[in-house]
Parts: sequence; C-alpha cells; structure tokens
Amino acid sequence: MTNRHWRELVEVVGVVAIVAGLILVASELRQSNRIAAAQAEQQISESFNLLTNARATDSEFAKLFPKLEDPESHLITATDASQIRGIAMHLSKAQWAVHRAYKKELISRQVRDSYISDFAYTLEQWPGIR
Repeated sequence: MTNRHWRELVEVVGVVAIVAGLILVASELRQSNRIAAAQAEQQISESFNLLTNARATDSEFAKLFPKLEDPESHLITATDASQIRGIAMHLSKAQWAVHRAYKKELISRQVRDSYISDFAYTLEQWPGIR
C-alpha cells in the first residue's frame, strides 16, 4: 500500500469514528432525557399520592377530610384551617411541578391534562379547600 492509500484509510476510519461518537452522544442524550422524564413523573405522582397515604395511615389527619368534603356541616377550628391551607399549598406546588415538567417537555400534554383533570376532580370533591 502506498502512503496515499494509508492516508485515505486513516481518513475513512476517522470519519467512521466521528460518526460513531456522534451516534453514541445522541443515544446518551436520549436516554438522559428519558430518565429525566421518568423522574419528573415519579416525583409528581409521589406528590399527589402523599395526601392519600397520609389520609390512610394517620387517623388524626384523616379526620380533616370530612371537613374538606362538607365544610358547611362541620366546625372548622384554627388548626383545621391551617392544615387545609397546607393541603392547598401542597396541591398548588404539585400542580406547579406538573406545569414545569410540561414546559420542559418532560411529560406529554396527555399526562399533563390527566393531572389537571385529577386536580379539578379533587377540588370538586373537597369544596372546603377553597
């Protein structure tokens, strides 16, 4: 082989290596985005599930929910009002996390709309939250 052939072979190998490197970087970016999206959705789900779990496991906290569901029929103490504001803030932050994840394209419109629908349903079921 002449020097010219060697040079052409090295150039071809170099181009192949560059293309392979770019494909690898693109693959890693795609996987990184998938991981970020999965983490965002998991954090949002955990945030929404936190209240359900607290209601199921903490009997004192669970006593607040009839007041949320039918505030007109219950006496709401200052402590109750404070807890209700805490729940409202928690839900508000969860909704903000949904909005941020959607804006960063970590969740789809369908997933975002599903969370918004769940949030609206919660507000309907808990008129005492307003």
